[in-house]
Amino acid sequence: MDVSNTKCLACCGEYIVAKNKGDETLPMIEDAITWAPSWQSQNVGGQMVMSCVPAPTCMRHLNASEETPMQRAMRGGLLLGGQSPQ
Repeated sequence: MDVSNTKCLACCGEYIVAKNKGDETLPMIEDAITWAPSWQSQNVGGQMVMSCVPAPTCMRHLNASEETPMQRAMRGGLLLGGQSPQ
């Protein structure tokens, strides 16, 4: 996917919120450097539908963190998430 001439979706959202609030200083809208996974939700027929979609993202909004051992175990299928019975 080409991100040339594409702006960051999160920056656009911050700009719109600031403009609607009437802020004096509006945040910059940065160029996207990549497409990052983003969870989006929509109400369809009274049901909440969620999907992971690629969103154009700048370096400032690209949140990367190291996984904990628990997250790695859950991702690998070694541990299922949930609560134990009481």
